[in-house]
Amino acid sequence: MIGYSIGIDLSINGAHDCTVLDATGQLVQRFTFDSSSAGLQQLEQRIRAIDPSHGAPVVVMEPTGLAWFLPCLYLYAQLPDVRVVRIKTSKVAALRRYLKQDAKSDRLDSLTLAKMPLVDPEKLYAVDFPSAALQGLDRMTRQRARLVESLIGRKNRLQALLRGYLPGLMAAAGKPWEPVFRALLTVSLNPFTLAGAGRNITELREALQDKFARKALPENLLPQLRTACEHLTRLYRPIIEAGLLTEAFFDDVCDEVARELRLMDAEEQEVKDLETAIARRYQEVAPQDHLGTMPGLGAVTAPTMLAAVGTPQRFQNQAAFRGWTGIVPHASESADSQAKGLPMTKAGPKRVKLALYQAAQFARLWDPQLAKIYYDQMVHKGKPHHKAMGAVMSHLASRIHAVLTEQRDYVLRDMDGREITAREARIIVQTQYQVPAEIRAERRTSRRRKRDVSTGLHRGSAKRSSQRSSPSSQQHSTRSQAMDQTGAVVISR
Repeated sequence: MIGYSIGIDLSINGAHDCTVLDATGQLVQRFTFDSSSAGLQQLEQRIRAIDPSHGAPVVVMEPTGLAWFLPCLYLYAQLPDVRVVRIKTSKVAALRRYLKQDAKSDRLDSLTLAKMPLVDPEKLYAVDFPSAALQGLDRMTRQRARLVESLIGRKNRLQALLRGYLPGLMAAAGKPWEPVFRALLTVSLNPFTLAGAGRNITELREALQDKFARKALPENLLPQLRTACEHLTRLYRPIIEAGLLTEAFFDDVCDEVARELRLMDAEEQEVKDLETAIARRYQEVAPQDHLGTMPGLGAVTAPTMLAAVGTPQRFQNQAAFRGWTGIVPHASESADSQAKGLPMTKAGPKRVKLALYQAAQFARLWDPQLAKIYYDQMVHKGKPHHKAMGAVMSHLASRIHAVLTEQRDYVLRDMDGREITAREARIIVQTQYQVPAEIRAERRTSRRRKRDVSTGLHRGSAKRSSQRSSPSSQQHSTRSQAMDQTGAVVISR
């Protein structure tokens, strides 16, 4: 039974707007409060004044930054019977557009939030507060994900910079963060300087030898570097002679690259230190390491999944858990048609989907049941790699939920359900579920389909394919199968 509903439109800097509705959706009161001690006490008093005979009130808010944190904790501490719900911003926006399409205000937002328990009560999930240690692990894994994303951004930025300013140099010197390029950076990135002979080439040879330490310097390395620099000098000489650039331009590029590399080195060290702290905290909150017994879940992915899930019992079943991860396809049904091959939903935490993908890539190589799913998707259903991986990720998510809920180790089994060792599992995968190279190459093609101007849809798109159960379609399918069996040419459209 849903009693009074309380919608709180949170503000990061100002006062929060609050709307209270009764069980029929009628307005009871409106007020504002802030996240100070006095403001939260005011919220508590207003809620305590509600008639308890109508049932425990439901407080609905959006995850606006961290503005939800203190009000939510305070309500749980002072009013444990109150149900506090965080709801997706996209759902609130959709309902607000329906209620007031051309208007937006704090008051309207709080009213929209208060109406959510009346519109969609089945999808109201209370805010989960795991132990303080697990919350700390969650913050650590989030920070690591941000640092890794920043590192990827820096690497992409460096490569884009060098492809644009010094084309061909990376082909000879390697990526900017690799030893050869770092040695090159200690001398110069000016191709006019490096293409000549003399002291600069001697310095470059010594710098390269220092980077390679005890290894012998490849014989063709210096000639390749010199050839790349000569090409750049021919490219830039007319530009410099026209006065559009000077050789100081390359010094600026060198400084920028060096600065990015220093920042990247600092972030990489922070990631290493953070991973050490994550390992210690994970051992504290999960000493039995049930997730670690699953193939694909290791020192990075296991803590990430455990921290993101929090309390696994908050999910009613495995389907609800898969829906939370976002590893489920969109659904589109109408009358007797059902769309197939739709893309995955965009729901779910990004770091969870990344961890599931990384774990599934390894798990399909060691778990025969998951390997069979991947093999069937690729070979029998004609799916490309990323769609086949989506099916593996979905099944892996269900198994993660079972392991966390039942607090038990994962057991590898063959297709008959018999418990097997890791060595036996690997042999089964290698001998029975290896996707042929020619099929993998065929599925790897990524030609863009032509867009139908009349409909705006991609011709032949799997997203629009449908299975119809009408008598005419069944007869057409039967005729097609008969023609195929008799050897006649079957033309598919």
